[in-house]
Amino acid sequence: MAKKTLSFTWLIITVFLLTVLSLVAMFYVATDIFQKNKVAAENIQEESSFPARSIIEATLPVNEIWRISNINLPHLDIPAAMLASDDYVFFVSYDDGGKDSLNAIDSESGEILWTVNIPLIDSMIINESRIFIAVFWDIRSYNLSDGKLLWRSEQLPQHTGYRLHPIAEEKVLVYSVEDYSGKREQVLRYYNIDDGILETVRQEISLGEWLVLKFPDVEFWADRYDRFWAVSKPMNDFLWEANIDQQYNNTPTMMGSTIFLSDGAFPKLLAIDTNTGLQIWKYSEEIVSNIELSDGILYAVRLDGALTALDPNTGQEIGSIKFSPAETKPETKAYWIATAGEKIFVYFGDSRELIALSISKE
Repeated sequence: MAKKTLSFTWLIITVFLLTVLSLVAMFYVATDIFQKNKVAAENIQEESSFPARSIIEATLPVNEIWRISNINLPHLDIPAAMLASDDYVFFVSYDDGGKDSLNAIDSESGEILWTVNIPLIDSMIINESRIFIAVFWDIRSYNLSDGKLLWRSEQLPQHTGYRLHPIAEEKVLVYSVEDYSGKREQVLRYYNIDDGILETVRQEISLGEWLVLKFPDVEFWADRYDRFWAVSKPMNDFLWEANIDQQYNNTPTMMGSTIFLSDGAFPKLLAIDTNTGLQIWKYSEEIVSNIELSDGILYAVRLDGALTALDPNTGQEIGSIKFSPAETKPETKAYWIATAGEKIFVYFGDSRELIALSISKE
């Protein structure tokens, strides 16, 4: 009897210690992210003298609709910090203390419609009526028009790196890489977009590999050795491999059988044929923002701060909008764009401005 009691006591102690270690790990990760945002906010305060942007030259028919000043969007820690629909612009921001929030703006007027305080946002996507958010410990769905919480997932293992992928078949896919019993696994969590009901699929993967984009019939993968490849589904047949000379983990943009790869941390923009893996073109200028495809035109912010419009078939520049000051600071500042029809929303982290532009398609 004493032996059983001793075993039970050790079991309780072990469970307690594991719980404490889990909470400590969660605290340190959360603290690290909070401190990064806080340091970034302090840096922005110190450099608040950076002048406001003004358009000095445009080879595109453009009008400024509105602008919002003194806002802070995250730098490199999230695949997309700003999204747009026909009626709304959504962006992740942090205050001077480093706390995250999700904000919705009327795309016509620039009026802030609602703000929800959400700590440690990892990624987000939208559909016609909802926005889906991945945070440090769960997945959430909010109504686009008023920010009302519609559902919230079960608690997830606490870490960063939850990536939301495009919605298909009425499900939202959340991808992460986690450690289970000494094995590195990719975890695919599928949530019903209406009620958040979960189905989970696990698969062991090699270290340093991650899922970039998933469709029912094909997946695109990348690794730390600058490889980028495609695998057919559900047969898992290897299709092709390309060396892209950069580590890539943002959600790419696609048009037909072409996939466009860019990362604000790596100043390259590539177009790759999804059937063969061959490079179609490579843009010669350095890019500091994400890329957006709207009405058959690719948009991005260049190193000199200009907004460029590219032909997605050739990579040739269609036109550009040049701003003053003609400089950026991509090592420490965020640059984001989002599009909705003829509207383009550009965020400059150095001047802390979100500018809404209307570009006519003549």
